[in-house]
Amino acid sequence: MLARADALQIGELKFRRPIVEVYATNRGAGGGTVLAGMIGNDILRRFRVTFDCPHKQIVLVPDSLRDMPFEVDMSGLGFGPSYRIFSVAPGSIAEKAGLKVGDVITKLDGKPVAQYGLAGAHDQLMRDGAKCEVEVHRREETIRATLDLKRLF
Repeated sequence: MLARADALQIGELKFRRPIVEVYATNRGAGGGTVLAGMIGNDILRRFRVTFDCPHKQIVLVPDSLRDMPFEVDMSGLGFGPSYRIFSVAPGSIAEKAGLKVGDVITKLDGKPVAQYGLAGAHDQLMRDGAKCEVEVHRREETIRATLDLKRLF
């Protein structure tokens, strides 16, 4: 489950309202169910990351994205490097707009999706209050939809 934490601190670095993934697992000591979580890319993309293996440490040097607000996809779409949709969240604006698993995103706001790159394409779907024009190919058909993006939490 995705959630928004009040704050997250890693060493001296503090982040306000980050998106975290929380899940229950039965891999805890003693075999009981414990809560676990992941932070991942949305933290790491805010830094130049150096893995210093000999010293067993990770060095994070802030970059221009350091203070950017944390957001998550507001469309309900899941897609990867091929821009093929692999998931559509039930009840999402993408589902309501008729987008389906297997559709291939070709344009966002009239611009070929490849010009954004994968991270940029996802960023286009993280603009609270914006309208995003999405064009997809489904078999031999081109489908256009307007998504009214809204922060989910």
